[in-house]
Order: sequence, then C-alpha cells, then structure tokens
Amino acid sequence: MQMKNYKQIIVLAISSSLFTLASSSAAVAEKPVDFNRDIRPILSENCFYCHGSDGDQRQADLRVDTFEGATGDLGGYAALVPGDAENSEMFVRLTSHDEDTRMPPADSNRSVSAKEIDLIRRWINEGGEYATHWAFQPVAKEIPVPDIGDTHQPSNPIDAFVGAALLEKGMIAKPPTEDANWLRRIYLDTNGLPPTSADQERFAQDLKKAPEAARSAAVDRVLANPHYGERLASDWLDVARYADTHGFNNDTAREMWRWRDWVIDAFNDNKPYDEFITEQLAGDLLPEATLEQKIATGFGRNHGINSEGGIIDEEYRVEYVADRVRTLGMAWLGLTLECARCHDHKYDPISQKDYYRFFAFFDNIAEIGETGRAGNAAPLISAPTTQQLAKDRALQATLTQLQTRLNEERALVEMDALQSPRMIDIPALNESQKGHLYFPEPGSAKPADAVMHEPEETVDGVLGKGWACSQSTAPAKIKKDSLPIGGGRSMTYALWIKPDKSNPADVPLISNATYNVDEDSQSYGGGVDVRLINGAIELRMSTLFPGYGLAVRSTGMQIQSGRWQHICVVYDASEMPKVDRRAHAAWVRIFIDGVE
Repeated sequence: MQMKNYKQIIVLAISSSLFTLASSSAAVAEKPVDFNRDIRPILSENCFYCHGSDGDQRQADLRVDTFEGATGDLGGYAALVPGDAENSEMFVRLTSHDEDTRMPPADSNRSVSAKEIDLIRRWINEGGEYATHWAFQPVAKEIPVPDIGDTHQPSNPIDAFVGAALLEKGMIAKPPTEDANWLRRIYLDTNGLPPTSADQERFAQDLKKAPEAARSAAVDRVLANPHYGERLASDWLDVARYADTHGFNNDTAREMWRWRDWVIDAFNDNKPYDEFITEQLAGDLLPEATLEQKIATGFGRNHGINSEGGIIDEEYRVEYVADRVRTLGMAWLGLTLECARCHDHKYDPISQKDYYRFFAFFDNIAEIGETGRAGNAAPLISAPTTQQLAKDRALQATLTQLQTRLNEERALVEMDALQSPRMIDIPALNESQKGHLYFPEPGSAKPADAVMHEPEETVDGVLGKGWACSQSTAPAKIKKDSLPIGGGRSMTYALWIKPDKSNPADVPLISNATYNVDEDSQSYGGGVDVRLINGAIELRMSTLFPGYGLAVRSTGMQIQSGRWQHICVVYDASEMPKVDRRAHAAWVRIFIDGVE
C-alpha cells in the first residue's frame, strides 16, 4: 500500500536492470552473520527437532532454539559460549570426528555442510546473538544504504541494495535498459497491461521535451489508471482466497464482487495500510461503521462453503472458523497458525491456547455449516453500489413527497370503509364448507382449497363465522401440493384476525410448513407461512428455513388485540426471470387494514 508515495522508487527500481545480470570477479567485504537469515534455517533443519520447543520430543534436556537454553549450564559447559566457538559444545559436536558424539547423529538423515559449520563458527565468535522471528520484528524506519563504490554506478538506494547482493555472488547489473523496454516493464508490472500506441507516443514526446521528467510523468499516469488497483488487487485476492463459487462438491455460484471492488478501490485510493488491515478484519466493529467498512469484512467470508447434504453441520461451521484463523496467520502475520490447532507450535512461539484465542474472535458469526446451495450463504447484508445508493436516495425522496400528498388526500376521505368488509370479497362460510377455507388462485376462477384443523370453537366473525384457534395451531393448513413454493407462482393471502389478548410472540396464521427442527443445525423444514409475531405480520417462504428461503416482516403498524383487522399478504412473482426461479423478498407486499 501507499505505492503512490514512492513513484520515484518504482522508476529507479525498474531502471536498474533487476532482470539481467552479468558475471563479475568483483568481491565485497564479508558482512556479519545474521541469525534469522544465516543461522536459524540451519538450526531449524538440523537441531530443533530434538532440541527445540517440543518438550515431549526434546533430548538431553537441551534447548538450542532460545538463547537462554543454548547458554544454560550443562554441568560445567554450555552448548553456546558467546564469543568462543572452540568452547561451545554446539560447535564441538558439529565438528567431532567421533560418530558417537557428532551432531546431528548419523541415523538422523541430517547433515551440516562445511559452509554451514563455518557460518555457525563465525556467528558464535561474533557474539552468538539470537533474534526473534522476522514476523515479530517491527519494520525498521531507517536502514543503512550499502556502500558498493562508484565503479558499480549505483544511481539510487535500491540500486545499492541490489548491487550489494549481486556483488556477494560475483555479479554486477547490466546498464539501465532502453526507454521502450522500461516503459513496457513499468506498465506490465504496475497495470498488468502493455502500453498502448498512444502511451508510447506520449512517452516519446515527453522524452524529447524533458528527458529527466519523462519517466516520472509516465509513472504518474500508470498509478492514476484504474488498472493499477486491479493489478495490485489480483495478488491480494489470491491471498484472501477470493472466488466466485463456493467450492466443495456442488461448487455453486456466489457473489463477492462488491468486496473485490472494495480491494481495488483501496489500492487506487492509496488507503493507508493500517486501515486496510483494520477494516477487513473488523470493519463492522468500528464506531458508526460505514457500508464500505462492513463490506471490507467480506475478507473473512471468502472461505469455501459445503452444501453437501450428508455433512455434519457443526463440523463444517468450525472448519469455516479455522479457515479464517489460517488465513489471518498467512495474510497478516506471515505465520502458519494452523499447527497450533492441535498442539503448541513446534517452531514458532504460538501456543494452542493462543490459537483458540484467535479462533474465538471468529466464532460468533451466525452461519451454518451446510449452506450455499443457492446464492450467497447467510448471514447477508445489503451491499448497493454508489450509483445504486444515489438512485435509492432519489427514489426515497420521491416516495416521501408522494407519501405526504397521500396523507393530505387521506385526511379528506372518510376512513370508515376500513371498518367494513368491502376490502376483499371473501365468501361467507356455510355449513357445507365447514372445515375449509378458500383462497383464490391468481388467474383462475377455480379456488385452491386449504385443509383446516377442526376449530376448537367458532365465533362471530366479520363475514359469518370465524374460527377460534390456540396459539400453537395455524387455523389454515394449506395442502402441500396446492401451493408450490417459488417456481414463478404469485400468491395472495387475505384474512381477518382478532387476537383476544396482547400480541403473542409467535403465532402461525396460514401454513404448509413442516417445521421439523434439526437440533444440530437449528434449521427447519420448508413451506409457506404467514405468522403473527409480536404484533407484526411475517411471510416465510423456504425449502429449508432459514438457510434457503426468505422472511419478510411488516413494520410501522401493529396488530391490535380486541378488534378485527384485515391482513393481506401478496407475493408477486410475475417478473421472475426464467433463468432464476428463486424467491425474492422485493416481491412481497404486506397490508394491514389496507395500508402497506
């Protein structure tokens, strides 16, 4: 991140030929041994297995993975005596000619080369200092620039660092590449696309006018191009396991492109790195979090999702959490945290307790393990684009104006019609219809019937007799086959209700849902359901609730106890595209006493 602040570095780094090297006999002075670069890999490969952090595997009660362990008293001697390789048992054992004492043992299938032994000797004699893993070290603000002399023509600090590394290998860089090649390289590296003919022509003109500023101007142009964010984002999308499908057996489609676009915008807007981290890991927890900050947390929802019906739901829910911990370690910490899922990490200072502390941060997302058969997996948020938000604001403003006019007109109209049965013509029930309720089927004069529970008692209703029902039983139990879910079928339910006491928490009114609870997944059977919930009306349609379905609840008006009120729930699927047969909440309308 913050790439735009270093445009000159890009110019100079690519101008020095990092890609083509020429051999040289030049030598560079031997530099001090670095523990992390030179020594840790040798000890990790050959010593830590028997003398590392794993107490169960440790031999001879000796640790050489820490300074304290290596310098500890072994009975008058120590594995490491800083500044004195000849008296350090570590070095003595590495150079011993006795197979019984030489380390690593002959049967370990490990060996230390003469060059590596010499590095250990130099390291001990230089003080034998240890250093923490690079992932735990803060980034140094100032690093001394190597002095490689004038003969190698370093034109900038990056050239000096590269040149010093080349000199160690007896090589020097070739002269800077020609302008046309440089332009192509910077476009490919920064935008992922070659320069167009117009780009090349403009660069050529700039070289004629101001040769010294031409390359800097070209860098400004590629950084200002939206393709810059796309190129930089492509690497991050790989790290964050971005995909347009769920993976696993069905590999059904998902829509995560709003998060992908957030990443692209973050690079193009030069978002500071601390914000880049914070918003992706916990944007929703920020005070007064914006929609974009919530979208940023899609980083944690990029994991594979299993929709195979035979899996154990909780097992895969836990796997999703473990995936987030693994990705956190890889993407942000440069560590393999997953080792500590089963035991304390053997090579990095991460305990099993530390692992499950990380795990706990991600273990409170309200998702289920077996999900994702159709579209994105819950929980979901609405994620409109900037253009969609602008359109929504304009529509809301228009709606407010129209609602104001409607209220003014309504104040002039007699409202007693709401108390009459003229709203929707539902035929009165006679004795021959007892036990049935009729709901008109759209587009047909033939009614589709709904099997009724036997009423506990009948009462005087708005249109003839009504049914008095208990809280636990839906008065209308619709035939399962008469009202298929979705499939392009529009449905309208209309009824009068009169709660005889304060609104209960959850009462079914019309239902063909099975609602067999799976205790493990807390999911329910599918169906269509109209319910009274704390004074609101809710329509549910699902094949497996809540994972594969919708629930739309009324707001504003409340159902009152002690008086008849008219309920109408409309699901209009007339605009449902043939290519997508899923139910959509946007097509649901709920009316209470004629008011939506």
